[in-house]
Amino acid sequence: LEGGPCGGKTTALDYIADNALCYDIPTIIIPEVASQMISDLQDQGKTYAEVKSSDSEHLKFQTDLLRRIADNIKQYRKIEDSKKNTLVLVDRVDNAAYLSQNEYRQVCENLLYYEPPMHTLVDTVLYFPTVAKINPRVYKDLMSSNPNRYESVEAAINTCDQNFKTMQNHPDVWLISEDTFERSLRYAANIALRGFSEASF
Repeated sequence: LEGGPCGGKTTALDYIADNALCYDIPTIIIPEVASQMISDLQDQGKTYAEVKSSDSEHLKFQTDLLRRIADNIKQYRKIEDSKKNTLVLVDRVDNAAYLSQNEYRQVCENLLYYEPPMHTLVDTVLYFPTVAKINPRVYKDLMSSNPNRYESVEAAINTCDQNFKTMQNHPDVWLISEDTFERSLRYAANIALRGFSEASF
């Protein structure tokens, strides 16, 4: 799952996993690595804004982030390959939106990837746009209750747009943007569970 800030990815992960459980489909959830890394920074008395202010530190942070994302997916894909009909859900599969094109290329090359790793490691991308595009007031309320959420409304929309540009090149990407969030969740679950004979919506 991918999307702009406060797009509903985490809620969607739980919703899809609950639906999979109803059909006895084994499911693995890989939580968002960036949130954990930002929390680790806070434990060290640092902030992401401080890291971002240094080009070298920011590049190091983003390189480590993409490495961890890719390693997590590889690790759980091995489990998926060894057990048929296992659903693996990943909360955020890329970090290109937080880097310039040159920086992202450098990060990938540092890790010996010559195309975005999510193109080969991820079967399907479900993309949730930021709520900042739909209702800025809701976004501000969510931002105030989440210490890891630092982007302004404008920055969230820009991040969302940049992120989707990267996702568009994936061979199987779906834009999840129905007229209500409940319908978006159902749509996402339908896509995620397609191919599992047990699940028929």
